[in-house]
Amino acid sequence: MFCPEGFVPMSSIFGNMSLDFKDFREAAVSWVGQIEEPGCVPDRFFVVGPMDWAEFSVFGAFSRELFLASPNGQLMRFELASIRTIFDFIEFNVLDAFSYEDFPSGILKQQQLFDLPPQDFRHQYKLACSKGPAHPWTFAHERGLDTMHFIISMWHERQAYTVNLDAFRYFQSKNAVELADLEGIYRLLKNFEGWSFCVRENDVERGMKQIPQRYAGSDEQSLAPSNVAAEARATKFLLEFLNGDEWRGTQDELREKLPVRLGSRAWRRVLDEVRRHYPEISTPGRRPKKSQP
Repeated sequence: MFCPEGFVPMSSIFGNMSLDFKDFREAAVSWVGQIEEPGCVPDRFFVVGPMDWAEFSVFGAFSRELFLASPNGQLMRFELASIRTIFDFIEFNVLDAFSYEDFPSGILKQQQLFDLPPQDFRHQYKLACSKGPAHPWTFAHERGLDTMHFIISMWHERQAYTVNLDAFRYFQSKNAVELADLEGIYRLLKNFEGWSFCVRENDVERGMKQIPQRYAGSDEQSLAPSNVAAEARATKFLLEFLNGDEWRGTQDELREKLPVRLGSRAWRRVLDEVRRHYPEISTPGRRPKKSQP
């Protein structure tokens, strides 16, 4: 997009970067995990994709050298860490987009989101698995469906990488509880809507060399989008905390043990994973029945 002389817009960096996306696909595969029921696509598949891992990594590489440029040439430093602290734990993804009949097609395009309705993808995947099992990401890659995003950004769009609050406004109009306390940050960012993300020309080569090229999966906390890393840490923590012992408390009491902050949907996914190993964990607010002697 636009930027002052001596700077490079982030849209050019994303458009021209030559990374081994195989590594980012491996991260997405590891995040989803093994498919226990052939032909079924878990909700985790729609939470984060290879392009989201790549975007997080690229932004992270330039986090200390990121600027905003206005259409008239004004330049301001952008504190990425502060924005991520606020927004990265607010989870909106393609499942949210397709849960509303009136979700704007314009936002799908702006965000470069996975535009195949999840139920259609699940149907196609199930049919394909009838001819032989495959991981959902293998299926998606073979059909060129892994080059789109799954995370809906609340603070930027992806066609020109400018500050954009259209998705924020849409979910705010739906009374999304996740955005209830963010009116202040919304008003602040609104002043910069349309400004372009950019970095100095001299920082591009160094920043690109810092981008992680290898992912070992969701256990690599420092390389994962914050909401993904928090979910992985929570799962690992609870499995270690329980350590083979039967849990006698409620789900709410178990959640209070977590050392990380999770949204309600992320907590449900963590709980589903933990209950695979500890099926006795109760329904919310209800203690499990005592085992019979």
